[in-house]
Amino acid sequence: MRALRHAGRLDAIGGAYVVLFVLFTVLPVYWVLLVTLGAPIAPLRWGSFVPRHLSLHGYAFLRTSTGWLGFKNSLIVAAPTTIASLAIGLPAAFAVARSRRGARAVLLGALVLRLLPPVAIMLPVFLLAHYVHLRDTLTGLVVVYTVFTLPFTIWLGYGFFRQLPPELEEAALIDGCTRFQALRLVSLPLALPAVLAAGAVAFVFAWTEFFIAFIFVFKHAFTLPLAVAGAQAESGAPPFQLALLGLVPSVVAGLVLQRSFRRRANA
Repeated sequence: MRALRHAGRLDAIGGAYVVLFVLFTVLPVYWVLLVTLGAPIAPLRWGSFVPRHLSLHGYAFLRTSTGWLGFKNSLIVAAPTTIASLAIGLPAAFAVARSRRGARAVLLGALVLRLLPPVAIMLPVFLLAHYVHLRDTLTGLVVVYTVFTLPFTIWLGYGFFRQLPPELEEAALIDGCTRFQALRLVSLPLALPAVLAAGAVAFVFAWTEFFIAFIFVFKHAFTLPLAVAGAQAESGAPPFQLALLGLVPSVVAGLVLQRSFRRRANA
């Protein structure tokens, strides 16, 4: 009986925690959605969460090219960053996982690079980008974002490739495949959760990053976070429409990441 009561209390505590977490995460988004649909900004009361007069006039900026420019630039930056991070990081992770020497040094170097705060290395990176004419360009942001996402891609891919038996690649090599073909045809399909997870993390980082873009961009290559900040500075009001629409790709990437880790847990 005591065990059942204890289990019931734990279930109640867990349920209360889930409810509080959902309220903490969903209610602000719901309130912002009401504001973007024409409801006036009011203090957080129960009555303010009940929709009354809704309208889509707040999304009229999407009809103009300026409204979509931040989305387009963020997509142009995030997609190549994801592709470059996977194309460089996964082969590197495979090589480190199958290497007998120097693997720890590579992993430690990647970890140190990821743990460094961006502000500690932004000055030399900024000067280098200015020297090679990549400042205030989308290409420059792709290069810098790829450098920051590579450590996580290498570590995540390394964990997956270490779980795969080397005999699979050896069998492919006996059948006439090259080392790269063994990676592409055998190891990568088996490590698909790692590919999806690393790609989702790289995409979300490039989509939502603000600090590096704020330093690199002056006029032309502004991304969605800079567009949100610029809209708030010009109008004096929070640009809820831009911020809310900017959440959609991050939510989709988060769902992909959740499914990939769930597959790994069930494997």
